[in-house]
Amino acid sequence: WKQSDGANDRQESEEDVEHIPFSHTRYPEKEMVKRSQEFYALLSKRRSVRFISSEQVPMEVIDNVIKTAGTAPSGAHTEPWTFVVVKDPDVKHKIREIIEEEEEINYLKRMGRQWVTDLKKLRTNWVKEYLDTAPVLILIFKQVHGVAASGKRKVHYYNEISVSIACGILLAALQVCYPPPPPPPHTPDRSLLVAFQGFPPPPPSRPKERSDPGKPNSGLIHKFQRSFYLRDTWKLFI
Repeated sequence: WKQSDGANDRQESEEDVEHIPFSHTRYPEKEMVKRSQEFYALLSKRRSVRFISSEQVPMEVIDNVIKTAGTAPSGAHTEPWTFVVVKDPDVKHKIREIIEEEEEINYLKRMGRQWVTDLKKLRTNWVKEYLDTAPVLILIFKQVHGVAASGKRKVHYYNEISVSIACGILLAALQVCYPPPPPPPHTPDRSLLVAFQGFPPPPPSRPKERSDPGKPNSGLIHKFQRSFYLRDTWKLFI
């Protein structure tokens, strides 16, 4: 089949893509109930905290939770996401500066009076000091389109929805690895498209492989050490 992508550009079929056989374990009813209760109990403790310890997180854990996020479903199995892992302090600080600059504009101009009023009870603002403190930042990019083996532009269907699902799985995977203690009462839940991974401060104070030469599996996780360009390249909601 061929899918239209603009006036003259057409997308070729990839019928020869390798498939991974489906496998399934059927649990007894009592076991299903028990597992669902345990999973809910674990996920219900998830919080989006803004006070993070600088204690280091094993990179193998970060790799594994990103691989888990990469198992998310996506439109036509295009997997339109890129995860960027940032540990370098200078790069993290540059990211913080860009985010705070954009967030200040959001609060003062873009969001409007009612939105800002609704946020007052959450005690949030454009200052994001935890982006410096957290030992690891995971940045999630959506790929609006890809490149087919022929070099032609390739449609990524429902790319924003697909990336949002991957982000939800990422948050769940992080919670499974690092269930935090209950946060202070004033700390509300909030989902981010930037995941800052670390441990709470001490009290009180794998993706499905694809035969797609245009999108190699090795490109799923990028680790930047010294240089990073962010502005005008992606959409951030934080």
